Amino acid sequence: PVATISLDLSGQVRSLQAERSRVNAALVERDQRIGALERELGGKRQDEALASVVSPPSTAGLDVDLQKARQKITALTEAMDKLRGDRDAARQESAASLKTAASLRRNLAGLVAEHDRLQRDIGAENVWLREALDRKETEVALLRKSVEDSRSHAPQVAQTSPVSVSAPVAPPPTETKPAPDTPRAAVSGSSLYDGVAAYQAGNYADAFRIWEPLAEKGNARAQFHLGALYFEGRGVVRDLNEARTWLRRAAEKGSAPARSLLPRVEDDLRLREKPGGTGPAAGR
Repeated sequence: PVATISLDLSGQVRSLQAERSRVNAALVERDQRIGALERELGGKRQDEALASVVSPPSTAGLDVDLQKARQKITALTEAMDKLRGDRDAARQESAASLKTAASLRRNLAGLVAEHDRLQRDIGAENVWLREALDRKETEVALLRKSVEDSRSHAPQVAQTSPVSVSAPVAPPPTETKPAPDTPRAAVSGSSLYDGVAAYQAGNYADAFRIWEPLAEKGNARAQFHLGALYFEGRGVVRDLNEARTWLRRAAEKGSAPARSLLPRVEDDLRLREKPGGTGPAAGR
């Protein structure tokens, strides 16, 4: 857009310069006509002066010519005044055109400076984005290494549970785990890692009760874990629709494990919805 505006302004400046040249040429032509009229007026006045000194017997025939000459002088004077007025108006128009051209040049210079500043800002922002991307790639590499280490320490959980992919292995909690029939309010203050510990201990119902309030509050990792439990049917009745709902919420918040598991859930739903299809078994 800045380049387009610059081209438009340059075109306007060239147009104004051409108009100025035309006005100057018209002024020169009018000055020449005024000079010619002034010379002609001078000649008429000289003729009038000569006629005034002619002897009375010869002036009778010159009265008519003198009257015509005076009328012509009046007409020439009016024409000269009109030309002078046109010349002054043209000069004013030329001055206004010059001011407009100067203003356009200043605007063009400002736009060029703004364009240069934006280019510098964009360059600096690109550098910052590249550095941020490098940092994110480093963090992803570290997370992958952490996941691989978790799998090496707990191979059975890593093979059977999508939950272990996104949650690091947490040490068992020091407090007493709630019984399977403990109300939700009794574990609502637990953390995400308490749910991971409960899952790894095989207490899937406890993990579900810990993760559900966190997921409802918008925690993306808890939403992923909840969706995985519904998909596996661990600690809750297997429900692919609920699994898809929670995995979609987590994926919208940027959860990579949720994006990886979601296609499998949708494939199972499509298989179950086919005529005569029952989909995969409820348990795993």
